[in-house]
Amino acid sequence: ESYIQEAQLHSIYLMMGQGLKPVNEVKAGNVVAIRGLGPYISKCATLSSTRNCWPLASMEFQVSPTLRVAIEPSDPSDMSALMKGLRLLNRADPFVEITVSARGEHVLAAAGEVHLERCIKDLSDRFARVNIEVSSPLVSYRETVEGDGSNLLESLTSLSLNTWD
Repeated sequence: ESYIQEAQLHSIYLMMGQGLKPVNEVKAGNVVAIRGLGPYISKCATLSSTRNCWPLASMEFQVSPTLRVAIEPSDPSDMSALMKGLRLLNRADPFVEITVSARGEHVLAAAGEVHLERCIKDLSDRFARVNIEVSSPLVSYRETVEGDGSNLLESLTSLSLNTWD
């Protein structure tokens, strides 16, 4: 039971598109934002009104974010605000990934163009509240082809994969 923490919720918001609507209660199946859990949750948790509940499994995504950009504050003195904003964005969005590249760039990864635009807007307007410079999309080169491939046809023929005969 060391993983169980008691917390008081400050407010609950029904998430409606890009806006939030304050509500007193929410029925199962709705997506909500909850204010007041910052000190208790890093990214995901199981919330219950009773102590006798099993923790739900964490969300697992079948794909990883595909669009990556490097970001930095327009004013270098705003770096600490950007870092705080990145932590908040990472907690608020379960699909976003934030890393530091080998070159020291802060890389923001999102599910696609619309998701990336929303993350950047939230970062600059809500979480970090600083002007942000965004790079062109980053391309990772992780695979390579070796050789000229001339043996491929011979290999397939020798395996009798040709079923047209």
